[in-house]
Amino acid sequence: MQRTIEQRYAIKLCVGLGKSGSDTVEMIRQMYKDDSLSRTAIFNWHKRFKYGRQHVEDEPRVRRPVTSKTDHNFQRVRNVLNSDRQLSVRMIADQVAIDKMTAHTIITEELGMRKICAKLVPKVLTDDQKQRRVSSVQNQCLPYPNQRYNHFPTPLQSRHGPCRLFLFPKVKSSLKGHDHGTIIAVKKATTRCLKEVPESAYQGAFEAWKSRLWKFINAQGMYFEEY
Repeated sequence: MQRTIEQRYAIKLCVGLGKSGSDTVEMIRQMYKDDSLSRTAIFNWHKRFKYGRQHVEDEPRVRRPVTSKTDHNFQRVRNVLNSDRQLSVRMIADQVAIDKMTAHTIITEELGMRKICAKLVPKVLTDDQKQRRVSSVQNQCLPYPNQRYNHFPTPLQSRHGPCRLFLFPKVKSSLKGHDHGTIIAVKKATTRCLKEVPESAYQGAFEAWKSRLWKFINAQGMYFEEY
């Protein structure tokens, strides 16, 4: 812990000297070698000091009392999951206002769900769930027999759409680790990333997407990938 506090003071000094986030990362790594903080942690502390933070200690954490697994909490957790299966256990716990361990127990033991590819899904699919998965995918595959790209679903229409599987991860990877500072800078960086993607990459993404949809159908609604 003492080593961590020491590095935070060093980061604060770099900010005072007008060093950028990237320069600070390089200097911290040069000084502390393998003991240096992660790149993300350095950027986070650089940003905090840049915007006026003075102390280097962690903020005191307010511990939430353990909440029992009541029927009311069970239903609230299920409702949150139905609205977005990609939420983390911590985010679900915060929304329902219960502790993380209780949320995890409700999700895994009472709802019988687990994480697959960053999405909470039932551990064992019922026949009805399999059929609904197949029907959902068929509604995406079958209406487009001519395979015309300009009539595919909109980016946010499907969790398995080409933008979620191909474009969003590419943009996220490009933006990660950079301190853009303002929303305008983020928009410019995002636009630049999108323009750098060649047309052939988009075409390949759509072909891979269609192939993935047919895998869902051929697997008759079962999970077809190893995670």
